[in-house]
Amino acid sequence: MSVKSIRFFDANGDHVNTIRVEEALADDFTPDGGSYEVIDTTASDSERLLIQIRAKRDILLDATEWRVNADNSLSEEDRAAWVAYRQALRDFPATVDLAAIVWPEPPSS
Repeated sequence: MSVKSIRFFDANGDHVNTIRVEEALADDFTPDGGSYEVIDTTASDSERLLIQIRAKRDILLDATEWRVNADNSLSEEDRAAWVAYRQALRDFPATVDLAAIVWPEPPSS
């Protein structure tokens, strides 16, 4: 079996994640009703960089999840700032200039 970079999509066709996994196991990682595609193993440097950017972005989103939950002690203003930051992270891979990567800044609260 060979490990491949695989891009996963949800049932609406929206990109969900890209990971390296054995191609034979890809169905186990595919969202219900979703699909996947094997990324060309000769991916360009920019494609590899985008995969790394998405991985870091996913870590940052996971680390800030608690800040947007309704049961935290943040003010509505602070919570709104974190919601905006998290949206900027979600949009980041589509808007980043690979020649000059500047990550969104988290709120100070």
